[in-house]
Amino acid sequence: MWLAGLPTAANKHRFPPATLQIACFTERPEERNGVVLPNALLRRFPVAVAAERAEAWKELWPLVLQSLYCGEVIVTHCIAGRHRAGGASALIRAVMMGETFEDASDWIAQRRDTDVPGFCRDKEAAKWLQETVKNTKRRDRWPRPSGYLATPRSALHLQGFKLVPLCMHHQKTDKAQRLTDPMFTEDGDEAVAWDRPWCRACLARAPASWMPRDAGSE
Repeated sequence: MWLAGLPTAANKHRFPPATLQIACFTERPEERNGVVLPNALLRRFPVAVAAERAEAWKELWPLVLQSLYCGEVIVTHCIAGRHRAGGASALIRAVMMGETFEDASDWIAQRRDTDVPGFCRDKEAAKWLQETVKNTKRRDRWPRPSGYLATPRSALHLQGFKLVPLCMHHQKTDKAQRLTDPMFTEDGDEAVAWDRPWCRACLARAPASWMPRDAGSE
């Protein structure tokens, strides 16, 4: 996971190939003279906006978790990468590593010029971050998708393992449900051409690299 300032047309070549880009403000990066990194899924996490951050975190966390489980690169940024993005990164690290928010913030500060204490002068934001660390759980690790499945009447599923949709995955393979005579492909464009609606339950268990860019990038 990378903590950074705003990606721009001038500096985007310095960033690693990311599958998920988290902008820690309400606008799209383009509205701040920034860019969405090539092939990255954009998600906005306005951590400083009290009315929006809780719902945004609820939607973001499963995506972050599965993406990290699958070894994908996430870039988290605000404008300078010191305050809002520092706080968001400390939140993610604290939950992933089982640390306190303060310990996670200190770990980041030892490696990058951040000012999370400055951000946390907003007492309401600081309280929310600490409570969210305590209340957020690391959920099950789902299989990395390996293709696309559908029948003429089904939704478009991600394959968890052989012919088993990710949404039907069970830790015991004999209990998993399979589609009957499904179409299968590893090609996303071919799968979209089947013109089937996406299975939202599959997408809720998917890493960023498998999220549809046409419908999933804000």
